[in-house]
Amino acid sequence: AASGGRGLFSHLLLIVAASFGSMRCARLKAQTSRQSVLYQSLGQAGPWFRTLRTMCWCTFGLAVASNAVQYLQKSIERTWRRNLTHRLHEAYFRRHNYYRIAQGADSGSDGSTAAILDADVRIAEDVPRLCASISALVTSLVAGGFQAIVFSRALCHMGRRGALAAAFVQAYCWATYAVGNNLLPEDIADKSRRTAASRSLLRRALCRAEVHCQAISALQGGAVELDDLSR
Repeated sequence: AASGGRGLFSHLLLIVAASFGSMRCARLKAQTSRQSVLYQSLGQAGPWFRTLRTMCWCTFGLAVASNAVQYLQKSIERTWRRNLTHRLHEAYFRRHNYYRIAQGADSGSDGSTAAILDADVRIAEDVPRLCASISALVTSLVAGGFQAIVFSRALCHMGRRGALAAAFVQAYCWATYAVGNNLLPEDIADKSRRTAASRSLLRRALCRAEVHCQAISALQGGAVELDDLSR
């Protein structure tokens, strides 16, 4: 756990460094672009070509920084996905096989039942989706928060008007967060749980019908299977 925490902290530091490099390259590219327009208007070919070369290097730096952030995000996602999948396998399959889990086994030593209707959906679909969403959220929060701090500091150095602009941006962000979390309540977890359980039941019913299609056809059990799928 400690090594995992240190690994996450190092990844976040690298994301901050990549964001800082991206901001520096973007600023240098903007300054060079203004100089390029000036040299082009003055007809100075040598300095104009040098500004083009500088802008090419800035574009390369922006591409490297962007890909570095994406790589670090995927690395965090892969680590979380591997750890969570291992934990779920230990929790689900330590004392039971998949049939006992899906069909409903006897109670465990702690009194909890082993019936899990959507174990396959949790491991194969929910875990990758959850890890991808959270890693993207964490990366956006770290990179965006660092950039917001840097831009707010730059605005504050522009005087009272810049400080008011920075304060307005911060107030808008916090107001949007408050509205989204308090005035628009949505039980996303419950809806996702019910959707995953329904998807797992439908997949199991379709798989059973596909495996036993010959027996269902010979015994004329199509109506029964259709009624089972419709419920």
